[in-house]
Amino acid sequence: MGADPMGYSAVRARETRATKRSTRGAPMLEGRSKPEGKSQTIAQRVGRWDDARVRHRPVSPRTRELGFLVPAALLGLVGMGSVATARADELDYGPVPGAVGVALVFVAMHVALRLRAPQADPYVLPVVGMLVAIGLVELYRISPALAADQAVWMAVGGVAFVVTVVALPDHRALERYTYLIGLAAVGLLVITMVVGTRINGAKLWIQIGGGQTVQLGEVAKVLMVIFLAA
Repeated sequence: MGADPMGYSAVRARETRATKRSTRGAPMLEGRSKPEGKSQTIAQRVGRWDDARVRHRPVSPRTRELGFLVPAALLGLVGMGSVATARADELDYGPVPGAVGVALVFVAMHVALRLRAPQADPYVLPVVGMLVAIGLVELYRISPALAADQAVWMAVGGVAFVVTVVALPDHRALERYTYLIGLAAVGLLVITMVVGTRINGAKLWIQIGGGQTVQLGEVAKVLMVIFLAA
């Protein structure tokens, strides 16, 4: 009979130790679950950051270009309208159709860049538009006929620009014709020197009929830039 209490005590001791072990392990399991909750919180934060990036996407170069073309168009419209109104001493919308036509040429060039060169520099075309607007306003102040001629040549340049962008998607192809382009530039200058028409003491123009003239030197400038850059 004396051995039974000792055996009972041994069983109770083992149960007590097992209970302590299980109790001691519970906080450990709870502690291990904390990193999971922490990682879940980080994932939620990353998700919120991704959503913010989607909501605040950067403006594309072409959209930025279109935005900068608006002030140039307004400058041309307001400037030419002001000159015409001052000349007629009343509100005159005469030059508005021509200004709108020039603006449409720039829109066509913008569309060509958006389709064929979406990552091109977004500031070159707006700067050109601003310079063209200032030049047309100054010419219209001097002579509306000169401004009309300049608008026509601007349209010709716009067509050449669109054709170049569409037909030449990769400008590096011009590297194969570097010296040929340089020789063509020199040839245009020589032609102007030989058969050019002297106007106001400068022999820079070529008569092409209909009272129109063309400066081959301007084309030579473009070719020289391509030659030096290739």
